[in-house]
Amino acid sequence: MKITQKRISILLIGAVAIIVFALCLNQLNNKYEQYYDSILGTEFSGGINKLFYSIKGYPHVEIGSKSYIFPFANHNQLMNGDSLTKRKNSFYVKQYRNKILIETYKWQ
Repeated sequence: MKITQKRISILLIGAVAIIVFALCLNQLNNKYEQYYDSILGTEFSGGINKLFYSIKGYPHVEIGSKSYIFPFANHNQLMNGDSLTKRKNSFYVKQYRNKILIETYKWQ
């Protein structure tokens, strides 16, 4: 089998495409790791001071002096005065109303 210039070019282009694809996957994996680390590192506990919903229905909540977006909660599930608790190294957010556990959400 004779190796021609055309075959060498095709092999080089294929190798470069595989390398670029692997680098893109690595970057994507790093982004997901950073995202999950930021979720796991977040901790809050307190009552909802401000609450409004985006056009898509996601609640934007202010607890203390920090704001959070909760894409996992459906429209009108959260109310002003509800308490939300999330512990470090946990994906779960607990919602309390009048000191009674109403719902547990998984933040992903």
